[in-house]
Amino acid sequence: VETLGGGVISGGGTIEGTLFHAGKLSIAKGKNLRLRAGFHGARGSQLDLSIDRGRAAPLQIEGEANLDGSLVVRTDEGFAAEPGETFPVLKAKRVSGVFANSEGQVRDGKGNRFTISYTPESVMLKAAE
Repeated sequence: VETLGGGVISGGGTIEGTLFHAGKLSIAKGKNLRLRAGFHGARGSQLDLSIDRGRAAPLQIEGEANLDGSLVVRTDEGFAAEPGETFPVLKAKRVSGVFANSEGQVRDGKGNRFTISYTPESVMLKAAE
């Protein structure tokens, strides 16, 4: 599956293949997206998702995740992260690359600031101290 610049995929569910992503991928609040193969984010692409306490990573990738583009985070009204609290963004067989967010950070629409961290198999957000 391929999204071109300006293209949008939104909602949740399963994609039976690899996603070559150059547009906007917006995972709906409370939903997850499972990719049965890989994920390739392009420069200028956007991954937009909601985070919440006790929730699994909204993006589950059974293959490799090659990251680029920006990460956008949404939270519910009244949400306030505790300093140091962590939230999963994605889980994959292997993660390479990084999101292009300035200083490796992202803010939700309410001003909560998170640092993006990477492991060989996941991406997490950590609430700023």
